[in-house]
Amino acid sequence: MATDALNDFRPGDVDNNILRKILNRLLVLVNAVETVTPEIIIDPGEVEIGSVMLKDGVGSALSAVKTADPAATDPGLVTRNIPSGTQTVSGTVEVSNFPATQPVSGSVAVSNFPAVQTVVDSLGVGNPLYEAARYGAIAGKTAKAFHKISRRAGFNSTSVLQDVAEFLGTTIDAMPELTGSENLEVVSSNVNDIAGGTGTRAIRVTYIDTSNNLVTSADIAMNGTTPVALAFKANMILWMESSVVGANSVAAGNIVLRIAGAGATHEQITAGGNRSLSSHFMVPAGYTGYLADWGATSVGNATQDVRLRATVRSGDRSLGTAYIFQSVDFLAAGGDGGEELPWLVCPALSRIKISTLPSATVNTNRIDAEYTILLVAN
Repeated sequence: MATDALNDFRPGDVDNNILRKILNRLLVLVNAVETVTPEIIIDPGEVEIGSVMLKDGVGSALSAVKTADPAATDPGLVTRNIPSGTQTVSGTVEVSNFPATQPVSGSVAVSNFPAVQTVVDSLGVGNPLYEAARYGAIAGKTAKAFHKISRRAGFNSTSVLQDVAEFLGTTIDAMPELTGSENLEVVSSNVNDIAGGTGTRAIRVTYIDTSNNLVTSADIAMNGTTPVALAFKANMILWMESSVVGANSVAAGNIVLRIAGAGATHEQITAGGNRSLSSHFMVPAGYTGYLADWGATSVGNATQDVRLRATVRSGDRSLGTAYIFQSVDFLAAGGDGGEELPWLVCPALSRIKISTLPSATVNTNRIDAEYTILLVAN
């Protein structure tokens, strides 16, 4: 072996000291300089266990595996062992082969979620009557639901349509209508419908005012058989009900709302009741009505040929003046009927009522009728 091989190792290469000593000993043996092969002595400092000695590629500085944060003066390539557990990461992290769907357990918090969500017309989603009752709005628009209940005992004709309202009795075919100019009053047929009495002490009236707004009055104190003038005028009285009652919880007499001076009656709470029962309704300004359902029951021995009517044209659901039939039902004596409606549109200022053709007029024959209407602000 030529001695030039030793020149391939620079004196500063500490990591080659062991190999140099081996080559030196081989040269001695080849040249037979010694007859006894001495031991190869390796200094303890020439061996490192647990680290890898690497050149930095430029000088003789070394690079090693570290178990602590490297200092700025550490030469060469410094590699540090990564501790086990969770590590803090800064900057952008790229993850490949990440499954599209992940199982989640426990609670999940979502930030930056818009407070207001766009809702597609709720009339086609879920139950709009529930939404109106629960939230008072549908698709962000004010909404109200009303269930009209009505009754008529006795009729004036078997050939002319008879409107369903409790105050009509056996002498009137149709409910009278207000013009908005009339002065109104309430009065009872019994002295016990009075403040401190055993009957109805005060009432509230829900009506369409002269600007076509839906309004409910404050409590109106009753004064028995003495008429009480009302402070408002109306285009239609929708209903009235007892708001303060005495020991009997119901009206002691017939409480009527009429044109002042004992004029025509427009609403009535019948003795023994606490709400008027008439089928008429008017959609207030700024709202659209949707008829959701209706039904009726015949009580007694007369058949009832019943019509749900509204001042709405059937083709384009536009406002008209005539009370057009919207749905019909024939009731056998003692029978009942009804149906859900396809949300029949009734524009603002539409008037609605139920009428019937009975087979007999005597007041032992009765009809109870009802419908549900949803109002949504335009």
